[in-house]
Amino acid sequence: MEFAITKVEERSQIGPVGIGPKAGSGEVFVVVRYTIKNIGKEPIDRWDFPKVELINGEEVTLAKDTEATALEGALKSDSHGTGDLNPKVTATETSVWKVEKASFDRDTWQLKASFDSAVAAAVTWPMEPNVEAPILFSLK
Repeated sequence: MEFAITKVEERSQIGPVGIGPKAGSGEVFVVVRYTIKNIGKEPIDRWDFPKVELINGEEVTLAKDTEATALEGALKSDSHGTGDLNPKVTATETSVWKVEKASFDRDTWQLKASFDSAVAAAVTWPMEPNVEAPILFSLK
């Protein structure tokens, strides 16, 4: 499996105006897009996909906004569906968190990708091979 963060953006609204959730006063949605490619010879079980978490500057793991994550994934046509990922196929995923805008800082906040131990041994990090999971990604 190959894992890569492709985009991190701040948004005040998820989805079309009047339909999707809006960030409240002093809040922002942090939207993260990433890809997972099966570089192996066997399908990858959907449950073996990485767990992606947002860690703030105080090293607190923040809760995803499940409604915003589901809507943004549907609108961006996330390609994984609910099944396994076949060899040589790439899936796109989206995760969304609603956070306090004043405290969000790309310089100190990070993304953490983790896998169960059996999967971690077979993961390739495109920019940093030979790094063991979980791995922290900068938001810069």
